[in-house]
Amino acid sequence: MPIHEDWLGDPLKKSEQQFGYVDLLPDVGRNESWKHYHLAARIKLEGAAYHCRHILGSASMTPEIGAWDINSRMMEWYLDAFFFELMSAYEVVLQELNILYAKDSSIGEEEVRWASIKPLLGDNLAESMQQVRDLLWFKKLKEHRNRSAHRSHTPLASWSAGFGGRIWEHDAHGISMAYTHPESEQLELESVVECRTYLKAMLDHICDVWQRVADDFDILDTNTRVDV
Repeated sequence: MPIHEDWLGDPLKKSEQQFGYVDLLPDVGRNESWKHYHLAARIKLEGAAYHCRHILGSASMTPEIGAWDINSRMMEWYLDAFFFELMSAYEVVLQELNILYAKDSSIGEEEVRWASIKPLLGDNLAESMQQVRDLLWFKKLKEHRNRSAHRSHTPLASWSAGFGGRIWEHDAHGISMAYTHPESEQLELESVVECRTYLKAMLDHICDVWQRVADDFDILDTNTRVDV
């Protein structure tokens, strides 16, 4: 039987099948509930990767191409969707961990958050996830998501440079997004191409969490990660 390559290198996916995930729990109901959240997290990561490609594609064009007001709105939509899906994938992973590590009864879905999940985990997994949450990229990602989802939208700034007044004479251009730095609390700008960095960092982190889950549950079925 052929081995199907998985772009996430998901260690909890059955490598000999195109679909299907390993059984981690003896309780059928809880096992199916875990698989539901696991698939949801994967779908959200796919959505984040999809929107990231649109962001990078739009950012490759000079601001003057087409109607700037429409292009800027499309970029804002892509960014809002990207940040939402990427952080949502992480939060759904917390739902997975709730099902897998709650020994007596799992916490209610609406009460799942890092503070309630951390005490359920083993020291290695809890410390590893806390270390990531303390990193600057994770804090910045949360700030981007919270701004676009709860407070406003992602403000954009654009620039271009060249030796002529026509579009094809512009040597360089860029689009930046404004955010409040989580440590200095100052308004700063960063290029929208940093979305690729956020995507890769979150993919690495979630895949590391899944690998630690596989180790905890003695899963030997592994896949190879495909870079995005």
